[in-house]
Amino acid sequence: MQALTFTDWRKTHPFIEDYIFYPDGKSRWARLVVPWHECIYNEQGQKIKDIYHKCAFSLDLFTGNIYLDCRKRKIWMKCAALTIGTPLLGYLKTLYHLFFPLSIPLEIFKTVQHGLQQQHTKKQIAYEVLRDVARNTVDAIRTPLYTVALTIVALAAVCIGIFVPYQLYQFRWIFENIENNLNWNKNELAWNMVPCFHFYNNVMSIGQDYSYTKADTVYDQNPTLKGLNNLARANVKFRRRGYNIFNDCCLKLDPNKPYISAACDPAWQIPV
Repeated sequence: MQALTFTDWRKTHPFIEDYIFYPDGKSRWARLVVPWHECIYNEQGQKIKDIYHKCAFSLDLFTGNIYLDCRKRKIWMKCAALTIGTPLLGYLKTLYHLFFPLSIPLEIFKTVQHGLQQQHTKKQIAYEVLRDVARNTVDAIRTPLYTVALTIVALAAVCIGIFVPYQLYQFRWIFENIENNLNWNKNELAWNMVPCFHFYNNVMSIGQDYSYTKADTVYDQNPTLKGLNNLARANVKFRRRGYNIFNDCCLKLDPNKPYISAACDPAWQIPV
């Protein structure tokens, strides 16, 4: 059975069009504006305030994947940092894989731990251990090659992004895919140079993945929009913690004021 494409999904879920904007005309990348209606309660459990947030995310119109909506200059700055950081991390990763007395036992431990958590059978865990040990050995050769490719992408983004800023979104996508291939499509935070270059979730599945309910949120009844509400909530909560040099130099958001993404059109209203 053929998988449902995002284009087909949009035809059967037309409400999503009210939340999608096309700042650069016809291209692969659009902007998804997501609201979060926050409720503030006092110690007695009485609601004392409503805060309406608007969060913008980058949207891949080919796949429906949702990305952090970094400004172009922020992506450019990250790519500039990657021209130095990528070779350094690639060098450390290669050394790790080459030092078999450390890397092989650690990879075995991680694989067994994951297998037990997922309640895999002993036979399946044994297969996964052999697979990951083999991958660790091959990675001693693969990592330098992928490091060169990633560095070239970062350099190209820095050079071309000055003249064609919108292509930075495409370079971010290319970097993400090469890095995923390097890491065998495993979400290895230790080896992900820029986790913010990777997509959060997918519009088509976010209604299931973010289906939880929080007392501080007024939700839309539509499952997809409820999931997006939770995504916006998580984004604002993260920004309130600060500690990110690329988010206003680690400044925290004021918890008593609405967060309106700089990419949002001030005239945009939440669809009724």
